Amino acid sequence: MGFLQAFIAEVTAQKERVFLWIPVAFGTGICLYFALSFEPVFWAGGLVSAALLWPLVALYQRHHDSIDYFIAYLGTAFLFLAALGFFAAQTGTKLYGTHFPDKSIGPVTAIGQIEHIDDLGEGKGARVVLRDVSLEHLPPDQTPRKIRVKFRKDEGLKAGDTISALVKIDPPSSAVLPYAYDFRRHLFFEGIGGVGFAYTAATVIESAEDEDLFFEHVRAWIDERIMGRAGPVAAGIMAALITGQRGAIAEEDDNAMRDSGLYHLLSISGTHVTMVAGVLFFFARFLMALSPWAALHWPIKKIAAIIALIGAAFYVLLAGADVPAVRALMMTGLMLIAVMLDRSPFSLRLIAFAALIVMIFSPFSVIGVSFQMSFAAVAALICFFDYIRPWWMKWYARAGFLRKSLMYLIAIMMTSVIAGSITGLFSLYHFQTFSLYGVLSNMIAVPI
Repeated sequence: MGFLQAFIAEVTAQKERVFLWIPVAFGTGICLYFALSFEPVFWAGGLVSAALLWPLVALYQRHHDSIDYFIAYLGTAFLFLAALGFFAAQTGTKLYGTHFPDKSIGPVTAIGQIEHIDDLGEGKGARVVLRDVSLEHLPPDQTPRKIRVKFRKDEGLKAGDTISALVKIDPPSSAVLPYAYDFRRHLFFEGIGGVGFAYTAATVIESAEDEDLFFEHVRAWIDERIMGRAGPVAAGIMAALITGQRGAIAEEDDNAMRDSGLYHLLSISGTHVTMVAGVLFFFARFLMALSPWAALHWPIKKIAAIIALIGAAFYVLLAGADVPAVRALMMTGLMLIAVMLDRSPFSLRLIAFAALIVMIFSPFSVIGVSFQMSFAAVAALICFFDYIRPWWMKWYARAGFLRKSLMYLIAIMMTSVIAGSITGLFSLYHFQTFSLYGVLSNMIAVPI
């Protein structure tokens, strides 16, 4: 009886936090789908969610009548959202998945359109992702949607070109250990069903300016100028920070960043997106404030927020729109919209909404390390700083310039400790490794 009363009290306390449980329920259904050892019939999740819709509506109309109806309503809503998540995972698998060849193929002639080029640095060639692929002697229903091929030399290729080359293609490797990080599954949802290398130089069959590849062209244009004007070491890191292309980073630098626990600084995520948005917001507002007439007659703060949002969105699309970048853009965008509407931008509702949007459009990201690390870190930071806010604001209100500067530095260091500790747990699970000096190195590097 004591346990039941405690359970009812806890459920009742969640009345004001129901929205926060929506992505939890939705994600539960997604995880259930990926935990299955077989592929269920496609309509399973949709049928269950449709069957639960009527009782959910009926219970919603009476959920204020008593605690029993409220608990029944929450339970039905959880099952309904879980079924929707299950169906979203099934749909995402159908839409984004691809066919893997049963064995190595080649040498064969491959024809496809270049979707993405990852420059590996001077003299190292490039990795090219081809879409709309046709492989010699392979039926269309057994052909992967995309393949990734390494060319030994920089051959002046550009996104949108349709090329032909003699290649060898292998199915992607599975996880090296049970429950270890599975690159095969990652590439499956990228639509890449085969990886390999080219025996010959690529022959351009047709040059095409594909509007869908606008950002790929811009990214290549920027990378080309970085590689041409910066040193080999700086160029790789600059390209990673600006366009999200990490292939040209020197191996020793790549290993050093991983060993020190600073590799996340090279992955476009919250730090980078908020920095871009913050710089644009500050300077746009500063320039408009230089005009007394504009400052008095225009809502310059809201205009600056719009400019910052557009700039941050462009940056994320330029960097490839990976899950951490999209999550950061969602949260940064919601914060800027809150500024436009004169609302407080900091709450767990922000991260819950962002997580739900990411799961709807990319349900398979839930089982990926990127999604788990980024959302866990942000949730932990919001909870921590919300807890210490009354004490922190009390000290900050009475502080002079020196104390405010010190408190700012302490806040950044605490951010590194909390985020590093939380993400370290996921690093242990996915990669069986933990950076011993990661927290310390982040405390030093992030403020800089």
